[in-house]
Amino acid sequence: KKTIQFGYPLVVIAFFIQAFLYFHSGRMAEQQSLRMAYLKNHFNNNSIVGCFQSGVTGYYDSNVYNLDGKMDHVVTKYIASGNLARFIDSTGINVIIDWNEIVDAFEVNCLKNNYLKNYWTIYSNDIGDSHTVCLIRKNNSVNILTGN
Repeated sequence: KKTIQFGYPLVVIAFFIQAFLYFHSGRMAEQQSLRMAYLKNHFNNNSIVGCFQSGVTGYYDSNVYNLDGKMDHVVTKYIASGNLARFIDSTGINVIIDWNEIVDAFEVNCLKNNYLKNYWTIYSNDIGDSHTVCLIRKNNSVNILTGN
């Protein structure tokens, strides 16, 4: 019993030390900052952005739609019915930016008929953080790129 009594506080202390170091190291914020800078440097105000992990990005850019349902309950209904593509199309989203594995997971689980492959193209497979992919809609009728 003494092992449990001393072991439990050590595990809790180790958890909080790890959490403190992770959240205050800047690693998570760095990726979100890179995402915002990338959007600002490559896309103009006509771009409508979709992100699955949209918290920070959506806070700083009002043209960002949440795609995982955590910030927008309407999306949850589309995801549950297997119609996330319909939501993306109905909102006019023309840029999707997020971590590679998140985009891949939603492609497999929430989007049908190779939606991303058929209607989207990779604009960048690395925005500078070795983790984030940026897709743009094929045959986009709206000029969204900066400098064009």
